[in-house]
Amino acid sequence: MVIRLGFRFRVLDHPGVRKIHSLPIPRLGGVAIAVPTLVMVGAVCALDNDVGRRFQANGLELSAVVGGAMTLLLVGLMDDVRGLRARHKLLAQIGASLAVCAVGVRLDSISLSGIGTVEFGIWAWPLTVVWIVGMTNAMNLIDGLDGLAAGLAAIGCGVIAVLAITVGQTMMATLMLVCLGALVGFLVFNSNPASIFCGDSGTYFLGFLIGSSSLLTSTKSGALVGMTLPLLAMGIPIFDTLFAMLRRSLERRSLFAPDRNHIHHRLLALGLSQRQVVVLLYLVTIVVACCGMFMVIANGVGSVAIFLSLLLLLVGAFRSVGAIRLTETVERYRIKRHLVQQMNQEFEVFQDAELRMRESSSISAWWSSLCGVAGDFGFVQVSVDSVWRERSSAPLRWGRDDCPEHELVEFSLPINSHGSEISGRVRVAARANGSLESVGRRIALFGRLLESSAILAEDEESMPGFPSGSSQAFKPYDARSAERHA
Repeated sequence: MVIRLGFRFRVLDHPGVRKIHSLPIPRLGGVAIAVPTLVMVGAVCALDNDVGRRFQANGLELSAVVGGAMTLLLVGLMDDVRGLRARHKLLAQIGASLAVCAVGVRLDSISLSGIGTVEFGIWAWPLTVVWIVGMTNAMNLIDGLDGLAAGLAAIGCGVIAVLAITVGQTMMATLMLVCLGALVGFLVFNSNPASIFCGDSGTYFLGFLIGSSSLLTSTKSGALVGMTLPLLAMGIPIFDTLFAMLRRSLERRSLFAPDRNHIHHRLLALGLSQRQVVVLLYLVTIVVACCGMFMVIANGVGSVAIFLSLLLLLVGAFRSVGAIRLTETVERYRIKRHLVQQMNQEFEVFQDAELRMRESSSISAWWSSLCGVAGDFGFVQVSVDSVWRERSSAPLRWGRDDCPEHELVEFSLPINSHGSEISGRVRVAARANGSLESVGRRIALFGRLLESSAILAEDEESMPGFPSGSSQAFKPYDARSAERHA
């Protein structure tokens, strides 16, 4: 029924550069998962037995979790149909997470058997929001192959259900089993070749529901395993998201920018088919989750050792397929740090020069400031061809002769005279070696200076007084400039 609705209302995922499918596919999977889940939860709440009474007794917490999941389902539907800005979706996720925190579903503490209890205090709310929002977006980012997100979510629901049964949480076990049943039915149509996709509605619904449910199970049990076991079960989407954010940050791209370096993309690049990639990630998740079950019977130190070992196993899996490389990451960090320092230094030069050029009361002072900025920016030649009162004046020249012409990047910028009687162009040449991005950035800052500075001339007699001729010597105008120049 939902597939028919998707085609009827044209809510389709069309093929594209970042897509693997070749035909339009409906993307209303969230509706197909959420409706049966909500119907069954409502039916269980109406039961007059022990399970029904447990749901009724925890009605506030259950309402917050299910209500938040439904809110994000609607947000995802709007994004699937019309498209939403990333910040709007993020605000909706934070709002839903805060509502869950407000009813008491928070990561207040973790108990380590034989060691003690770790209290988070004022950090409980931020940690809870980060966990739920992170899980929601992790599920969204891993949804790149047929059946991958839904299958991993099904495994996660199963793991949380087993954990809930172990700690005696009948309500959470029932909720997770209901969601698991909806996902198994959905996978019949979502497995390769898929006839329907989860869409943002489905991934947001599942991510929020699983993230909130894992917290609710953890708060009821209070044990370390209540938090770490769901983390291991959802380790692949969580680590995939963390590494994607790290990669994009080091590449100085938006954290929400798309790419094709997720773990499933890397496995496809190695020659595996869609089905093989999905099955392999299923198996890794099941193995990690089953090994994590030993934390239930281990003591505090043993639980921590198992948890850390399984985390290293997951990191090793990502490293083995090239989704993360330590050497490359360190090198990118070094390059980014150098570029940030360079940008800060260039902007300091720009701010100082902007003040001096705005205070220039004559063309001579303006030209002197302009040459000073050119020297600080590492330019090798500056020339000005100007027209004053509709009469061409002698061109200004400043530069060095120690740089071959074939190594220069040349550009020309107009003079913004701000209503004065002077117009013309400034031509600048910079060395081409080093970072072209840095050259372009300095050119942009130099252009801003020309746009923001006013060129004033009080009378015609002031014109002959400013420098003219070729290759005039330039001396740095203060000690700090000389130091930077050197």
